[in-house]
Amino acid sequence: MSASEDIAVAGQLLGYAGYYYDRETKLYYLQARYYDPETARFISRDPDPGDKDDPITQNAYTYANDNPVMLVDPDGNRGLTTLYRTVAGALTYVIVSGAVAKSLVKKAVGKVAKKVLRKGTGNLNSLLKKKSLGRGSTGRITPNSLEEQLAMKEVLSNPLAGAREVVPRSKMNDKRWPGSEGWVKMQRIIKTSKGNINIHFNYNIKTGKFDDFKFK
Repeated sequence: MSASEDIAVAGQLLGYAGYYYDRETKLYYLQARYYDPETARFISRDPDPGDKDDPITQNAYTYANDNPVMLVDPDGNRGLTTLYRTVAGALTYVIVSGAVAKSLVKKAVGKVAKKVLRKGTGNLNSLLKKKSLGRGSTGRITPNSLEEQLAMKEVLSNPLAGAREVVPRSKMNDKRWPGSEGWVKMQRIIKTSKGNINIHFNYNIKTGKFDDFKFK
């Protein structure tokens, strides 16, 4: 590491659960967001608006509500089950001493976005295999953007939350997922700052199994 990197890393005496220090961008990668050790702030907003009765939680750029001794933030989100849906759209600002400083993050945005998408896609493929029955695929499963990548991860974490049936058992004619065995087609729509992301998947109402997740 360079002298500046040594100072940045050494300054984090407690360390962060699950972090990865990216030497190229000089940022910590915490799965959902990147953290700048020099400003002690994340470079993108936390999607959780915080608690109106607890002002410190409303700062969308701090680490663990500015309480790293008692709290941890292993994935860059305030809530462990909340996925950040608009990373790409938010990678344009960083808070420094209460002011928005675009210049500090512009140089890192391109590199960060590419790295997040590349690293996340490998992880996404693993999640798809674990959640799917594996009878095949009838659509696109590779994300074209960070929003799509994180939207699919959100769906995989809890497919039925907010989902609706779009093809009933009576219309499921593919031999891999026949309606006679309990298969239906479901839809999840994830809203992001850049529009809605439509994800379809097959669900067996008898066995509780899932398959054929895809972008539409």
